[in-house]
Amino acid sequence: MYKPISPSDTQRLSHLIKLAAILLLVFLAFTGKLSFIADGIGGCYLDTVNRSYIKTGKQASADLFEMLSASKVALALLTSSKGGISFFIDIQVQLGQSLSALYDMVNYAWLFALASLATMSTF
Repeated sequence: MYKPISPSDTQRLSHLIKLAAILLLVFLAFTGKLSFIADGIGGCYLDTVNRSYIKTGKQASADLFEMLSASKVALALLTSSKGGISFFIDIQVQLGQSLSALYDMVNYAWLFALASLATMSTF
């Protein structure tokens, strides 16, 4: 006896086909075939773009590291000064205490720049 296909059966079949396609894509990604196919289609374009991005980022990080190193040295000299600036009202402002927050910010930025350079040096 022939049973006509109902709309719910069609919906189930479309869901099954979608799940099978997703399962196939997951399997291809797991085995590494999907990246091989994408690399073949793209003609190594993604690899070229990624390498140029890393090269540009490495140069920018090196420039930032140089600038932060110079700032760190200048702030260390200013922070270590024992003298202060005396104003006409006889208020002694210690330069080392007023620049400690700026010194800490430059120090943290210097550490992050060093970490980024260390990360990018492997590429």
